Amino acid sequence: ESFAEQIGNGSAKFDGSTSTDKIVVPYNANFAGGTNALTVACWVKNDSTITNWGGFVDLHYSYNFRLGRHSTDNFVVWKIDDETNESELTGGVFKDENWHHVVGTVNGANMYIYLNGVRVATKTNNSAKVGGGSNQASIDLWIGRNNNWTTEAFGGNIAGVGIWQGELSQSQVQSLMESTSYAKIPADV
Repeated sequence: ESFAEQIGNGSAKFDGSTSTDKIVVPYNANFAGGTNALTVACWVKNDSTITNWGGFVDLHYSYNFRLGRHSTDNFVVWKIDDETNESELTGGVFKDENWHHVVGTVNGANMYIYLNGVRVATKTNNSAKVGGGSNQASIDLWIGRNNNWTTEAFGGNIAGVGIWQGELSQSQVQSLMESTSYAKIPADV
C-alpha cells in the first residue's frame, strides 16, 4: 500500500455543495487557547471540478482561525481573526487531484503556510490573537467547510487533521508530513 493510499484510507469525502456536508467537532476551550501560538494541519485531496472557496479546518471565520483554499486561484489561505484584528496569509497553489499536506502556524507576529512540508508563505506582522475574540466561546470546529459562510464548502477529501497549541517547527512539520501518525510530534508543543 502506497503512502497516498494510507492517507486516503482514513479520509472523509466532502461534496463541496451541501450545507450539511461537514464534520462538526464540539467546542473545546483548547482550540482557542488564547496563547497566540497554534498549528493546524491536514491532508487534502482536491476535487478539481469544484471551484468554490473551501474551508479545510475552521473555528468560526470571524473570531478565530481558518485553513482553507481560495476559489479563484486555488491557493491555501491561513487566517487569524480576533474581532479587532485580522491577519490573512496566502500561498501554495495546488489545482490537481493529488494528496497535499497543508499546515498553518502562528506564533505571535509570525504566520506560516507549509505545503507538502515546504514553507511557501510567511507573514511577519500578524496582530490578531488566537482565541482573542469575545464571541469564540462555545463555537464548534468544522472540518470540510467554513463555519460562517454556507457557500464555502470544500470539495474533495480531508484526512489527518491535527491542532496544536503551539507552533510546530519546520522539522516537525516535515516529520508530520512524512509520517502516517502524529506520534512523533510532542503533545506539549
